[in-house]
Amino acid sequence: YKQGRDMDNAIKSLNMCVETNEKMHDNWACARNVENIINILLEKNSEQVIPELLKQFDRAIYFFRLADSAINYVQVGTKVGRFLESCKRLDEAKEMYRRILELIEDDGIQHIKKDIQNSFVAVLVEQQRL
Repeated sequence: YKQGRDMDNAIKSLNMCVETNEKMHDNWACARNVENIINILLEKNSEQVIPELLKQFDRAIYFFRLADSAINYVQVGTKVGRFLESCKRLDEAKEMYRRILELIEDDGIQHIKKDIQNSFVAVLVEQQRL
């Protein structure tokens, strides 16, 4: 679907994969399917996808945490946050980074906190500049 630029059908197929993998209790596969949905939404490069993007990020957090792979939701969240910044949706980007920082704390993975903190501070500086 992706090669044919039929992104909507690619997303539908990936959602079906999530459902199937969930029935098989394969949280890692579910998380990766959701991550692929997020990547497709980001590729659309349109502010119209933001509500769906945020919804899918919630799903990614859920599945990556179940799969005991917190580093992956941090990476995905960083991509989503940067997209929000590029769309000048600074409040939403700031909230994204704040939320990731809280999850990092909850999951005990403070060693990866610095990159998110830098992104969070950059958004705060940009907001002050505007």
